Amino acid sequence: MSQSSFIGKTIGKYEVVDLIGQGGMATVYLGYQRDIDRQVAIKILPPHPGMNASFVERFQQEARTVARLQHPHILQLYDYGRESDVLYFVTPYVKSGSLETWIKSRSMSPKQIGKLVREIGSALDYAHRQGVVHRDLKPGNILIDSEGHTLLADFGIAKMMSSEVNLTGTGIVGTPTYMAPEQVQGLTDPRSDIYALGIICFELLTGRAPYQGETALQTMMKHMQSDIPSILTIAPELPSALEPVMLRVMSKEPDDRYQTATEFADEFNRTIQGLSTGEYRQLTFSSTPRSAAPTQAPIPTEQQAQTPVSSTPQPTVIIQQSTNNTPVLLGGFALLALLIIVGIIAIVNAANNAGFPPGPPPNSTIIVSPPVTFTTPDAIPTFGSLSFGTINSPGDTLSLRLNQIEPPPSGKVYVAWLLNTRDETVLNIGRVTVDAVGDGALSYTVSDGTILPTLYNAVWISLEDNADVTNPQGERRYRGQVPPAVMDLITALFVEASEGERSLIDGLDREASVAQQHAGLASASTDLRSLRIHAEHTINIIAGTQVDYNGDGRAENPGSGIGIYRQLDQIAEALNQIVAAPEVTPLTVSNAEKVRICLLNVRQRADQVIILEQEMLAAPDFESTASQRTESTEVIGQLIDGFDFNENGQVEAFEGECGLAQFPQFGILLGGIEIYLSDERVEN
Repeated sequence: MSQSSFIGKTIGKYEVVDLIGQGGMATVYLGYQRDIDRQVAIKILPPHPGMNASFVERFQQEARTVARLQHPHILQLYDYGRESDVLYFVTPYVKSGSLETWIKSRSMSPKQIGKLVREIGSALDYAHRQGVVHRDLKPGNILIDSEGHTLLADFGIAKMMSSEVNLTGTGIVGTPTYMAPEQVQGLTDPRSDIYALGIICFELLTGRAPYQGETALQTMMKHMQSDIPSILTIAPELPSALEPVMLRVMSKEPDDRYQTATEFADEFNRTIQGLSTGEYRQLTFSSTPRSAAPTQAPIPTEQQAQTPVSSTPQPTVIIQQSTNNTPVLLGGFALLALLIIVGIIAIVNAANNAGFPPGPPPNSTIIVSPPVTFTTPDAIPTFGSLSFGTINSPGDTLSLRLNQIEPPPSGKVYVAWLLNTRDETVLNIGRVTVDAVGDGALSYTVSDGTILPTLYNAVWISLEDNADVTNPQGERRYRGQVPPAVMDLITALFVEASEGERSLIDGLDREASVAQQHAGLASASTDLRSLRIHAEHTINIIAGTQVDYNGDGRAENPGSGIGIYRQLDQIAEALNQIVAAPEVTPLTVSNAEKVRICLLNVRQRADQVIILEQEMLAAPDFESTASQRTESTEVIGQLIDGFDFNENGQVEAFEGECGLAQFPQFGILLGGIEIYLSDERVEN
């Protein structure tokens, strides 16, 4: 069936309206879902003569994985399915197009590039934490919505295509311009996505890709063998402080790069923020060829003028081993291609011999086998969980749920206990009534305002003759615990950070409220002098500094002098200790992740407010500060209250959503405990 012949037909419950675009990985159509009256994008994978039940199953497995990705900067997967011999999936229809088309017609300031890197970085890190690598990050897969926000698209397509290639042989799939060196070698590593993000940033800063060859294979080899280009050689007008940032993100060895995309985004934005204000305000980088850049930019050399940002979509390249084991060789790089393919075959064979399913090499558009690091062993069975909540004060109540445990023998009852593993303090929280199928529940509340998870980090379920005992007497059948460091962090969050100091939540709330007050005073100013005074106050309060930003000879900080960043760092350090503890469980890691995301959101918004206030300080006149005054108050409001980015009526633990107001909710969740068989019963 030709691509245009789908128009006018129905696939699943979607009417195919028009052809949007076509590439090596999928053909995209405009669709219409009549039952809810919405336009959608329908992506159809190219037909394959070897399509069988195994391939369809792999497609469905990958689609289910992608559908679970829920993030403000990841294009949502609405639906997926099979229609005759056609595999398709359905996403929102984004009218404004991709970064690839968007950057051809406009320039981007450092602030705009930093915003893009932040948004895409948060999406990549979220996906990596779910065990998903994009594998084909490039401007064509970054959509820009009508408000200028980014949406990372086409998660999973490369892996789906890798399954298709694997039907006939081992191969590599990727977009050569953005492929990390280890990806070219057929290795799987999430940091290849970070490398690709660095390549995109290089392109936005300089107007050209760092490595280009006459063939796809030549470009791939340059990623592996050529020195990292200097952004200053290509575009000398760029600030020199960006050079080490770009060299690090594009390092040949993954261990030498930033280990998360957010780490790169933070460093990039801090570098931009650290420029002198005049330098910052004057810089505007064009992503078009240098000949079209602002007049103050140097005239490009002949070589530079011939290598602008691509004006045509970057295609996915597939290097595939044929069924008779004779590789496809490209030009004078035949031997190199052969070595690459042989290496990939060895990797895939090793994975297969280790018991992992066959599959393709990852990252960018190359097909590789699934990363071993994301293959999890059979989980230890859990039998319920305990969670803390709030009635009159945080952590004053708990809810215990047990699932499919053994009913107690005749004459015995189950009693639940809270335990402090440091000092062996125990608390009887009551009898757990269990039904015939082994499900039970218990609620417990204190009336004196005690924050239970600051005192207890474990739970026991023991068999007793009666429920009125003060210490466990019988067999401890089920148990669970979190690292003792959880008690310390919850204490610091809600009680006191250290002896004599207010709690971290109170301290953060106070600093943020005072900063919001002075940002509001700056916004409400009627003259430049008053505005600069309060802009200085706002920056010093947030940063915990005392710097004379407005040049009046007085370095003023109306806050406590602690600032927001130092307290965020304390929480981040405690979270690192918790997730590194030997007794940490998946539930604790998941709950710590919620707090970590809120930390990240607060830090990024604090950075953004400081940038806006610095711009106001450097403004030549009061009238030119209107947009910064409005935006600063909006951002600091989001820092405190959070922001319902995905508009579902809740402020959640997503990048771009939760703020300081959600710290109590997610902080108490840290105390949650999963229930397992006791060690004695496991040994028996």
